[in-house]
Amino acid sequence: MIRILHTADLHLGSVFPEFYGQAANRRADQLATFDRIIALAVSRQVHLLLVAGDLFASPWPAKEVVDCVQAGFKRLLANGILPVILPGRSDTLRTADGVYGRNVFENVLVLDPHRLECVTLDIGGQSLHLHAGLAEGDQIVWPASDQGETAGVHVGLLHLPGVTASDGDADRLIESVPWRNGKGGYLVAGGLHNYREWLEDGRIVGCCPGSPEGLSFAEQGVRYCVMCCLGSGQPNIEKLPVNKRFFEEKSLDVSDFRSMKRILDMIRSFGNPDLLMRVTLTGQANMVLNTQVLQQQAADAFCYLEINDKTPLLGSALLKKLACSDSMCSLLVRKAQAKAACLPVAERPLLEEAVRDILERCQPLGGDQ
Repeated sequence: MIRILHTADLHLGSVFPEFYGQAANRRADQLATFDRIIALAVSRQVHLLLVAGDLFASPWPAKEVVDCVQAGFKRLLANGILPVILPGRSDTLRTADGVYGRNVFENVLVLDPHRLECVTLDIGGQSLHLHAGLAEGDQIVWPASDQGETAGVHVGLLHLPGVTASDGDADRLIESVPWRNGKGGYLVAGGLHNYREWLEDGRIVGCCPGSPEGLSFAEQGVRYCVMCCLGSGQPNIEKLPVNKRFFEEKSLDVSDFRSMKRILDMIRSFGNPDLLMRVTLTGQANMVLNTQVLQQQAADAFCYLEINDKTPLLGSALLKKLACSDSMCSLLVRKAQAKAACLPVAERPLLEEAVRDILERCQPLGGDQ
């Protein structure tokens, strides 16, 4: 039985500009998750660790990132585990001065998808054929000799185009895997960033584990690497959780809330120091919502917090009330209402955001009116 652990899309050294002061912490989270994958490979006594694309976020990762990966791979090699890397779109081999062109990973197998490599290894007397595929447009190209007929276990490594994640093209591309019907065939895929597996006649033929540490709110919840046992029968896989932080989104209907404090308390009740949270406020607000104040006062309950106000403003009962009031903002509100009546529907959201921003700034610092 051949045991492999596979992962993809680690994007070590990502910049994370959208996470403000948390960017450095997110990069540290990535390295911690990489270390957990190494530890799992050692504890599960696998024969190989396969990385199906985008180990790094660029061809030029920082020295501390390379040092961490070197240390991890040395630990694997010391335990008789071979690291195998298929470069992806972000850490491409096409850059001459990139990390893979500097020979920094001694005794590590780096496959070149553009050369369509097929490498055969002896694993305890059993032949393992590693096939490096290349996704080009709407097809996958494999080494010319690949028909899956050679005795042994066949494993393909492929980094899929990111556009296939949502439009179903990945399923069609997988149909081109030449050994998917063979007894030992299995596809190790990357590029989709979320977990996905492919079955044929009830038999698993391939798996994409997704990014092991979520990179954005499109990659929520538990993240995995995959343990796969291969032999003469059908592949057996196991999903192994590995991420340190979790992305999550929630909607909060504020229609029944009469104070900013109550909204703040509800947001804080979602808190978790390992959570990167996006809260979207919905419903009919009874006050002008100051998202900046809410975010500042609730931020310490999360690793990262983002609050989006999607409550309607123009045409709302709240704005009609403000238009009839004696407040400083009443003239602004009436002018905004008149302007909105003359604007095309497509242009109203911009006006609404401008009015919302001004009204927020007119509120007392504490947020309640």
